Amino acid sequence: MKKQLFTTEDLSRMLKVSKSTIKRWTEDGKLQCFRTPGGHRKFSHASVQEFITRYSYEVSNQLTTFSINTP
Repeated sequence: MKKQLFTTEDLSRMLKVSKSTIKRWTEDGKLQCFRTPGGHRKFSHASVQEFITRYSYEVSNQLTTFSINTP
């Protein structure tokens, strides 16, 4: 089964906010992520869905368009 992950840029496009806003939300604990060994933020589909539900955030129809599938 493949796990769906999103980058900071993916989320900024989906949520129509800047990458700085996505980074701030992670630092404020509003949006959960994990860091790759290189320090990049990655977001699971579940954490994005939780954020959208909790904060009643409207999302563009591109939620899966920008997904990254990893083994």
